[in-house]
Amino acid sequence: MVTETGREVATTDRDGKWEDVLLPPAAMSSGKLEGLIGFQEFLPNRVPLLKKKKQKPAKTKKRKVQKSAVLFGEEETSVEDKTVSRDSSPSVAKKTKRDEKKKTEKPKKQQKKSKAKSFELTEEEKAISNSEYVFQNKLPEWRRFNLDVALLRAIDSLGFKSPTDIQRQCIPKGLNSKKTILGAAETGSGKTIAYGLPILQKIIGYLDFSEEKTVGPQALILCPTRELAMQVHDSIRLVSKFTSVKTTAIVGGMAAEKQQRVLSKIRPEIIVATPGRFWELRETGQEYLQNLRSIKYFVVDEADRMAEKGHFAELDKIVGTLSRESQKFVFSATLTLTHVNSDRMDRMKIKTETTKSKIKKLMKAIVKVSILTEKDKDLWLYFMLKKQEGRSIVFCNSITGVLRLRGLLDTLKLPVRSLHANLKQKQRLKNLDAFRKSTDGILLATDVAARGLDIPNVDQIIHFQFPNAAETYVHRSGRCGRAGRSGTAVTLLKDSDVKNYKKVLHTLKKAPLDNYSGEMPPKFYNELIDLAKKVDVFTYRKRKTNSDKCWMKKNAELCEIELTESESEDEMNEKKEVESNERNKARLADLLKAAEKQ
Repeated sequence: MVTETGREVATTDRDGKWEDVLLPPAAMSSGKLEGLIGFQEFLPNRVPLLKKKKQKPAKTKKRKVQKSAVLFGEEETSVEDKTVSRDSSPSVAKKTKRDEKKKTEKPKKQQKKSKAKSFELTEEEKAISNSEYVFQNKLPEWRRFNLDVALLRAIDSLGFKSPTDIQRQCIPKGLNSKKTILGAAETGSGKTIAYGLPILQKIIGYLDFSEEKTVGPQALILCPTRELAMQVHDSIRLVSKFTSVKTTAIVGGMAAEKQQRVLSKIRPEIIVATPGRFWELRETGQEYLQNLRSIKYFVVDEADRMAEKGHFAELDKIVGTLSRESQKFVFSATLTLTHVNSDRMDRMKIKTETTKSKIKKLMKAIVKVSILTEKDKDLWLYFMLKKQEGRSIVFCNSITGVLRLRGLLDTLKLPVRSLHANLKQKQRLKNLDAFRKSTDGILLATDVAARGLDIPNVDQIIHFQFPNAAETYVHRSGRCGRAGRSGTAVTLLKDSDVKNYKKVLHTLKKAPLDNYSGEMPPKFYNELIDLAKKVDVFTYRKRKTNSDKCWMKKNAELCEIELTESESEDEMNEKKEVESNERNKARLADLLKAAEKQ
């Protein structure tokens, strides 16, 4: 029933109520609505929700009072604070403790961020100009290049007392000519500085004498992998620390929108990028990347990998948009391997020393272990990792191989990190950073980590699966023994690897590798590896079944289906497997203690 006078109370319904709609006085006095009693709208019943919200007014106020005391650092608590601490339930007390923990953790996060900004000048460095800087080293060889004082200051602060062979040959030609420079040198020889210093010197001169704003980037450095691009970017920033040259990195796996904002805001003179993301941003209309004719210096790092057929389709498009007058730098550790024994190389008398004796220079020991079964491979891998002190990198040909070894070595309580293409970029950088900081870490990697990455003090490389190409073998082995240090390369060979092994040796013109002649693995390692595999397989299967059960339960609730919880034969078998796994874990723990004493 509808009443003419009541505005709030009207006819009610079980699921809600009807309320009058208030009309403006002008509408009623106009005469156009003559005979109309009024309008009503139906509002759903929300009383239970309102009742629940009205039950907690006092507690929220008390919490606010307590928070304000923590924020302003008051030592004396008010009367309301004391009542909260006495009368509050354990759950409220837990929440306040969590809030206090969060507030104490905030300064730690800020400290981490400040540590990460190692490229920015400190207050002491800002106080000293480049002309007033007192050099710690004389740097006679560097001064012969007539480099800018800001670059010499950076070189001095980094402790580079003298240039390497590739730097002695490349820097003068890069500074005094506009010709294309091809650079081939062993890994870890300083190729980034070799092409970075001439580019920085010329850009500094351009910025000093040109009053025009940069319409586009001055230099573009392309790298095949994200990790290598970030490493090159860091090296360039360290050398240009005391200059006004701006550098940025554009790689996949990061937010494209953020990279577009950085390009528009910073307008860097040097861009280090992977081809795919660079071309993607240009195609989406990024304003700063439209005029690629402004690029005067173009670098292709790890050129043999970049030029592989079908790998980097964007590279041809990028090269086609550049000016023909731009100076080009083409660098790689295995630049000559593809053209060994070619007629053109013979006519030009190009030396192929890097393909024949490069690995001998890098390693103090190159050995192979002939293995019959996959089980023996796992056994020897664990033995070599336990035997060698320091950092080790284990290379696999596939991501599945890395994932399998990660589970096995985790079960064996080894400090393992992984690096492969399926990881998100942030996780890849995080794992790399953790490996660099560790003194005895182990990195399981695909060939993503084989090229260009500068990880200092790697003592051992293990080819768990032998590579398909000679270039990959050289790059993998070059991850240790960098910058004049020594290292060990171990190859675990199965019968299926012999074909690739012979092919690589033929390409490199090398004699067969020496067989391992050291001590043998202890006998109990066989049982150790067997138990670790069983525990790892059970853990993987248990995780998978739990995820399947969660999926079934969630979808059953959505479909309003009741799942029976009766004990079946499968569940009985599962209990037996759990008990067996516990026994295996206990025995494995005893064997691991015995392995530590070895």
